[in-house]
Amino acid sequence: MRSRAASAHGGARASLALAAAAVVLVFVVPAGWWPWDHDEVHSLIELGRLPLGSYPGPMAQLERMHRLVPVWWVLQNAALSVLPMNEWGTRMLPAISGAAAVIAMFLLARRTWGEWFGWSMLVFAGGSQALVWLAQQGRFYPLALLWLTLALASLWVRDARARFDGLTIVLATAAVLSHNLTLVVFGLAAVAAGGLWALGRLPWVPARRAVVAAAVTSTIYLFYLRPIMSGWVAGTTGGTEPLVSLVAQVGVPAMGFAVLGIWQAWQLPADPVLRWCSVVLGLCLVFVATVPLTMSTWNPRYALFFMLPIWVMAAAGAASIAGRLPSASAKGVWLGAVFLLLVPKLASHFVDGSRHDFRTAAGIVAEMAPRDPVLSNWPATLQYYLTPQTGQRPAYWDANAPLPAGETIIVIASNAWQPVLGVGRRAISVIGEVGKRRFDEQSHLIRIYRIAPAEK
Repeated sequence: MRSRAASAHGGARASLALAAAAVVLVFVVPAGWWPWDHDEVHSLIELGRLPLGSYPGPMAQLERMHRLVPVWWVLQNAALSVLPMNEWGTRMLPAISGAAAVIAMFLLARRTWGEWFGWSMLVFAGGSQALVWLAQQGRFYPLALLWLTLALASLWVRDARARFDGLTIVLATAAVLSHNLTLVVFGLAAVAAGGLWALGRLPWVPARRAVVAAAVTSTIYLFYLRPIMSGWVAGTTGGTEPLVSLVAQVGVPAMGFAVLGIWQAWQLPADPVLRWCSVVLGLCLVFVATVPLTMSTWNPRYALFFMLPIWVMAAAGAASIAGRLPSASAKGVWLGAVFLLLVPKLASHFVDGSRHDFRTAAGIVAEMAPRDPVLSNWPATLQYYLTPQTGQRPAYWDANAPLPAGETIIVIASNAWQPVLGVGRRAISVIGEVGKRRFDEQSHLIRIYRIAPAEK
């Protein structure tokens, strides 16, 4: 008996080591390969690590950001006090947070539902291009996701003592003070838990903790966060319907397996955790679909916080099939085949880092037009790479803004299907394009235009 238990324990440790190595290899090792993404330079300005430069955001954002996301602000500044302030150093905290979130999902799923559910969870969360991309940005999203994951898991600790309610409160507070939109997920989780408990489908303890987490985070939002955001948080939905963006980012294979997982969750024997996750997933999709009616601002990156129940239910769907296969090797081959469905999006990330390459674009401007005035729709990112080479300081420009009368360079980050820029009667030529062909539907293209002087 001892030998069998020791063998099982050794196998569990080996599984954890393999899973951790795979996640670190995907999330952490490549983090410093890529040039800055759009908001990363803004983040360093907001942290007080770079001068104002070409920051295009409202000044109120600079003044209030440290109070809006204090957990992120303190931890990232602490990290940057010992790490270099370059592409690698600024991404270590997010990359480690993303990796830790995936490993936590793997361990929690394996402990709750078994080995193959854990590996299925690793496939969908660890193989998510959206999560890998955001984990390799110097931003707060992966840290908030880590707290969110741990807080939702703490609801299901079997010990009913109040100290575990306190643990839930601490984790939920850390999440909402890393990104305020996690509040919505806590609210939806509480609605799902309360409704299932009222129907006799959920135990009292997780329902109680879900309501407590929602109450605490709502209080923090109403009396602390909302006054900070007043007067400057405004915008649009980013040009794409939020639900379409969510499905595109999480991927159709994950959505398909999630449908199977929802069906599995409502079969006998009853599984209260999966049933709750399935209801949370449904509420998340309803919320994201109605965002244009309920929120004035939506960034496609926000979809990350609503992917967790999709990954859980997708893992449930894949694991339900794995569990019916006759051998461990057959189960492994099955999950390998599932992973292959995610490979086009994940492999595409390693083509271009899922971002626009302003480092290369700056090199082209420095070579082709080192003395001309430069405009850009992402001036802060371009400035970081261009100014040390030529001294040029790009200014913000959009299609409705006037142009200088003299010869001008415009650097526009867009996608491959956006038409070439037109500027009325001014002669215009494309002097450079920066972008790589991916295996999926995304593209990250930068066009560099030379605008001739205006006719006198």
